[in-house]
Amino acid sequence: MIIRWSFIRRHRLPEHVSTIGEINVEISIKLWPLDYDLLLSRLPEDSPLHVVLKNGVVIRDSCGHRMVQILCKSEHAKMLSYLAQKICPDAVSMIEKGIKFARTPS
Repeated sequence: MIIRWSFIRRHRLPEHVSTIGEINVEISIKLWPLDYDLLLSRLPEDSPLHVVLKNGVVIRDSCGHRMVQILCKSEHAKMLSYLAQKICPDAVSMIEKGIKFARTPS
């Protein structure tokens, strides 16, 4: 099942992820490769979220596990969280963790 970009834009984001603040923040999200692949496979190639995910890089965490790190703006992180709630609930906590520790760009 491919999630259409228009579907994401039509639906209101949950209140707890709808505002991070008025300033532009940069979000760093780390996902397990399986969650990353599932999210990526459900987005059409022309959607902005697909582009954001494709720009992710493979890293190793402190225990040596492979993860995909995604850097994005708060708007995309919120949309990604909303999407993950629908198709990949295991990824929601990782995305929310990135949102929680958002930082202002330097």
